[in-house]
Amino acid sequence: MVLVLAALTVAAQGQSSVTLAWNPAAGTNIAGYKLYCGVASRTYTTTNNVGNVTNATVSSLTSGTIYYFAATAVDTSGSESGYSTEVVYTILVATAPTIVLSSPVSGASYTAPATTRCAASVTANGHTITQVQFYNGATLLGTVAAAPYSYSWNSASPGTYSLSAKAVYDSGSTVASTPANVTVTNVPLPSIALTAPLNGASYAAPATINTAANVTANGHTITQVQFYNGATLLGTVAAAPYSFSWANVSAGTYSLSAKAVYDSGSTVASTPANVTVTNMPLPAIVLTAPANGASYAAPASISLAATVTANGHTITKVQFYNGATLIGQDATAPYNLTWTNVSAGSYSLSASMVYEAGSTLASSPVSVVVTGLPAPWQTADIGSVAVAGSASMSNGLYTVQGAGNISGTADSFRFVYQPLSGDGEIRVRLNSLGNTGTSGRIGVMIRESLTSGSRYAWMGISPDGTFRWQRRDNTGGSTSSRTSTIGTPPNAWTRLVRTGNALYAYNSTNGTNWTQVSSRSITMATNIYVGLAVASGSSNTLNRATFTNVTVVP
Repeated sequence: MVLVLAALTVAAQGQSSVTLAWNPAAGTNIAGYKLYCGVASRTYTTTNNVGNVTNATVSSLTSGTIYYFAATAVDTSGSESGYSTEVVYTILVATAPTIVLSSPVSGASYTAPATTRCAASVTANGHTITQVQFYNGATLLGTVAAAPYSYSWNSASPGTYSLSAKAVYDSGSTVASTPANVTVTNVPLPSIALTAPLNGASYAAPATINTAANVTANGHTITQVQFYNGATLLGTVAAAPYSFSWANVSAGTYSLSAKAVYDSGSTVASTPANVTVTNMPLPAIVLTAPANGASYAAPASISLAATVTANGHTITKVQFYNGATLIGQDATAPYNLTWTNVSAGSYSLSASMVYEAGSTLASSPVSVVVTGLPAPWQTADIGSVAVAGSASMSNGLYTVQGAGNISGTADSFRFVYQPLSGDGEIRVRLNSLGNTGTSGRIGVMIRESLTSGSRYAWMGISPDGTFRWQRRDNTGGSTSSRTSTIGTPPNAWTRLVRTGNALYAYNSTNGTNWTQVSSRSITMATNIYVGLAVASGSSNTLNRATFTNVTVVP
């Protein structure tokens, strides 16, 4: 029998093995194949019956050795063919894998209890990596079976450590990285200092003692600060700034301290401060200026002054307040302050002294009134009047006095106004008005400009109680007017609404249910004026009116 093989070829190779393949032999009675191997050409020292297959693997070959291979076919009667073409193959010397510890770097330093991330990079060089082991010296810290190879070593105590990584490959061989030497050191403890009160401070009973502490964490987690009198807990503060006010302290001697609670419940205490509370009389303070009930014109400048009776206490400063808002302070007697540019309104002024280590005592308050108009309101006489008008506001009550006529082709009156851009509205309650005749006008106005002949729309009431709607459609044009129902202040409300060029006029007896009186399309600029208008009907006479519930939208 003749074995006919096209070629005997190397199909695959490993570090110590080779897989050979061949074409099937011609014929139908082939029972199997034999694979021959030796270290010299045609001198074969091993024979393998591989069965009726066309490839086989030869293992356990020696690195650096040249091997010779040939195959034969065996038929069903046991006859064997001659050798196939010979294959020569050299098993190369294997290169071991390499491993590098990429983290931590040698020389790194950590704070106890430390968490150290260990990471390794492996180059397989054709080998099978089964796992990477991380070590501290000879102590196994942890094992990772697949890339990326990283491990977290937690809660390391103070000391010096040699960390390394070892790759396990193929059938259990190992290769180790160069070690990295790291240091874990103890972190300093946190510290706490009692900043208030001062040691030796004295208070008058019943005292309010303000305590405060400053904490330096030094890398720790501060969970709370506790304030103590001796061993008695006074109070706890969970977040900085750490301060606590101990009130109604009776006469006696006290040892005050603060304690910081950190991490998992550890504590560190401050040096205590010894303080004394005596039954000495309290100091006294009186606000001597301004006088109760004083009135000013906006923008006002109000002089404040306080007289202090120390009664043996140490006065550190006097603070001046409007209600609960601090205006300013003076650290030395005489205790004075000037409050400038005060807008219209009612104010409750007082003075508070700070004495000893932070105790306070306030004067009785005084009430003052600043009259005028709050921003953005402004006021002016429109047109020519013989008697100047005026306007002021206090506690939401607008008082307006004005002479002149709103009629004909030019107007004269007192206007309390603010700018309006685009759409908007104004609505008010007519609280009271003077009786200067039926030519008087009191109400709300939307006006294109502050010139006497400006386009405008007005909705209001005349002194006889008649609701009235007026308008001037064109600059310098005549005025059109119509009357509506009767209104009786303070149950009389008026309203003007601008939407595009359309102006709508309304009246009401309660400010909730509105009746439309009229509407008109009047072309005006985008930026116009809206406000309160008061005229007496005469250039020489003032009409006085009051308004409340003044609302401008937007």
